[in-house]
Amino acid sequence: MRAYCAQGQDELARDALDRLEEIAARAGTRPLRAAVLTAEATVAATAGDLDAARRCLEDAIDLLAQSGA
Repeated sequence: MRAYCAQGQDELARDALDRLEEIAARAGTRPLRAAVLTAEATVAATAGDLDAARRCLEDAIDLLAQSGA
């Protein structure tokens, strides 16, 4: 997904993010949810929404801290 963002392929990045969200929802673990948030931050930053990217990364850090990862 980062590669898609770097190449400006926003739709493919969003599709990859959607698939990751489905996997994380099925697994139900905090580390996978943190991975989704990190991916969302990448997509948001690529779109220029740095505040949303920051919030996603902060939430990802909180989830990882809670999980002991």
